[in-house]
Amino acid sequence: MNTKLRAHFAAILVLFVSSLPHAQPDSFRALIGTWQGRVDVRSDPERALGIKSIVRKGDRWIADMHYGTTGMGLSHLSGRVNMAGDAIMLTFTTSADNPAELRLVSERELRGTLKVRSGTGGRVDREIRLDKTSE
Repeated sequence: MNTKLRAHFAAILVLFVSSLPHAQPDSFRALIGTWQGRVDVRSDPERALGIKSIVRKGDRWIADMHYGTTGMGLSHLSGRVNMAGDAIMLTFTTSADNPAELRLVSERELRGTLKVRSGTGGRVDREIRLDKTSE
């Protein structure tokens, strides 16, 4: 990653951690921070996710976040946070219109699937794993 991109990414990370969330269940706080990992795709598998805050909008909890391919820029997105049994789930659609569903498996690990378009026009589940790198 070149110096300019690294500096841009660092600046975005500072913005993520500079404001703490308010008015959310304590269990959702574990999602706040910067995450990095991989998705099971051939080209550019490295991914980054930054969650700045989670707020209640009506009857839903919405994450204010950035997501994208590491070193290629991050897109500003909104994600939905909810409970599925005892698990905290984060769902969102990427800027490439690919749905993602991630489960918080520990305070420092998200796992799930990213549905990417296949050559036949359908979608294929690709495993995604992200590890928390900062609060």
